[in-house]
Amino acid sequence: MAGAIILRPTGKKLRSGHCDAPSVAYGPVVFGGGVSWSLEANRDLDIAAVLDDRVLLDRARLMGGVLTRLGRVYRDLDVPLLNASPIARALFPDPAVPPPSLPTPGTTDRVAATLAACREDLAAADPTAADGDVVRRELHHAVALAELALDVLRGPRRRTGRRRQGPRRRRGRPGDARRLLRRIEPLLAEQRACWLLRSRPGGLDDSIRELDRLRHQLIGAAHA
Repeated sequence: MAGAIILRPTGKKLRSGHCDAPSVAYGPVVFGGGVSWSLEANRDLDIAAVLDDRVLLDRARLMGGVLTRLGRVYRDLDVPLLNASPIARALFPDPAVPPPSLPTPGTTDRVAATLAACREDLAAADPTAADGDVVRRELHHAVALAELALDVLRGPRRRTGRRRQGPRRRRGRPGDARRLLRRIEPLLAEQRACWLLRSRPGGLDDSIRELDRLRHQLIGAAHA
């Protein structure tokens, strides 16, 4: 019986695939292709090295590592979720599917350090693939979105110091919400710009609408 490996960037509840840049899928495509061709030969595939050497042609051999580290951030936050991550839940809030808990301050600090290191490596990378500069811009934007999500997750902890449950946990202080709101507009503009580097406008408004939900939530918190 023939088998198949299906790679999906979207979920039924969190349609974050509307916001993912194509380069975010490079790692899963490389690994999925490798293990579907030969599981035993590629089970322990060095995905970062293949991305640098075969896909991105990064002479500094940094960008592949950025992609793999960004792909593991969900695990570093240590809040297991089905088909989602705390970062996705922060960026695309859904009151019907609240996460069971928030990451600890220690885990958010470690992930923040990972994101900062990714940003430094992106600046030093030297990709010579045709889309190398586009990938760099897309990943800078992905890092900025993840940093925003981390600060959304940190808000309730700064105020309470413990893991609050229920739909009100992310309201935070009005000042925090206003500061986060000021960061959203440039991110939405960059989301549009990155989308149009590769794609036609169809679907772009849906992508922006997904991020709009967080903006509306923060507007409510800023005026609470």
